[in-house]
Amino acid sequence: MKTTSTFVWTSGVGDSSVFGGEERSRRAAVCRVLGLRRPVRSRWWASVGGGQTAPSASRAEGATAVVGDGGAGVATKHAPVHAVDGWPVAASARAQRTVNPIRNLVQQVQLQPNPEKSLIHLSVGDPGATGYVQPPAYAVRAYAEALRSGKHHGYTLSTGAAAARAAVAARYTPPSPAPRLTADDVFLTSGASGALELALSGLLNEGDNVLVPVPGFPLVRTIVESLGATVREYALDADRRWQVETRKLARLVDGRTRAIVVNNPSNPCGSTWTLKHMRSVVAQAYKLRLPILADEVYADMTFKNSRFVSFAAVSEDVPVIVVGGLSKQLAAPGWRLGWVQLHDRGDVLTRSGYRQGLYQLSMRMLIPNAVVQAALPVVIGDAPRHLRAVRALMRKLEPNAQLLMRELEQRAPAVQCIAPQGAMYLMARVDTTGMSGIDNTMDFCRELWREESVSVLPGECFAASGYIRLVFCVSPETLVEAAQRIGAFCARRARA
Repeated sequence: MKTTSTFVWTSGVGDSSVFGGEERSRRAAVCRVLGLRRPVRSRWWASVGGGQTAPSASRAEGATAVVGDGGAGVATKHAPVHAVDGWPVAASARAQRTVNPIRNLVQQVQLQPNPEKSLIHLSVGDPGATGYVQPPAYAVRAYAEALRSGKHHGYTLSTGAAAARAAVAARYTPPSPAPRLTADDVFLTSGASGALELALSGLLNEGDNVLVPVPGFPLVRTIVESLGATVREYALDADRRWQVETRKLARLVDGRTRAIVVNNPSNPCGSTWTLKHMRSVVAQAYKLRLPILADEVYADMTFKNSRFVSFAAVSEDVPVIVVGGLSKQLAAPGWRLGWVQLHDRGDVLTRSGYRQGLYQLSMRMLIPNAVVQAALPVVIGDAPRHLRAVRALMRKLEPNAQLLMRELEQRAPAVQCIAPQGAMYLMARVDTTGMSGIDNTMDFCRELWREESVSVLPGECFAASGYIRLVFCVSPETLVEAAQRIGAFCARRARA
């Protein structure tokens, strides 16, 4: 059987072009760099040098597609899929435009590491991966007791168990005079990633757009583009603690803009914005009449000289949709419990129908699991104890960040770290101009893995070419060894 596929792409201004040989060659080259098994089919392609195109659909054996102008170059209509051996089966347009660059890189990498060296993973933000940090003992006991009780083997409400939602509301109600959260303002999800998907799905139609930070967590782009919407990037300034020039936000806004997405503390930057800067962002959001979607999954995960403040505590007039979860604070991403909080200033989110929309979307499936929901009132209900657990985690992570920066400064001058103020990541500029066989940070990461068995993420995953992201939630000994190998790699690659 012979099958052929044709890919029709739409640009950001609504015109279309055929995915031809030259474009295929460029994509194949990037796939080789990233070690991907399959072609990249997403607007993410633009962030790794592939132009400003966006996908519609692939068809088998002569199938065609009609691409309508959805207002921002989004595919909206498709002809019936032609059968393959009588089977009318093909990936949907939504599936094809869903690409997560980090997951592709981590899960589909084919490049083999150096077999003579142990693996060092500084690429994935999983605090529990190596065992260096563990969930607090009281939280583990609460989970175990909920399971042993035999009372939590059934379904909960689609929005989450009432007691668990009330616990989130009580723990994250902003200080007075802000209105108190109630259980009705909270929607429980499978992890903070699920919360992002729920929050964005309730906001966006095809052709809409949201403002997102760059460098930024790529899952936001993945979700937005999967929904047939687009992202509009606002730059973070590495020399100003990754702050945004708020006055420039207005230039990105049009009649289809639905929200400003913020991430504080930041993944990938490890930055924490000052209260003054947050107020500036909120003031601009008010002028633009845009809600703020605040990814605060790293809430309270700050270093000694920084302080976390929720956007919900800053805003008096702007509706704030907060995304959070247990995964990072408790070093337990596998527990898969996240939430959406609605801080509904002026009842805008209620009167617009957004709140009801989240309720309806939540009924697609009953998640997260009932056991972790049952444990949640114990895990976060005692706010001082919960905060002490987060502080204990940061007392291990902050010295690690300082150690990694110090070691890289001494051993790899071409890798210039930008000091974080929290979370578990730092970004580093990499000067590849003097490195033999290294043209960009994707090359750098690929060859570092191949030669030294050290994995870090290229900035291209975050729309930030020229940078790499490193995690520091591993043992100090591992960080020292990683810095030694990175230094040896840079020295070996230095042009004479």
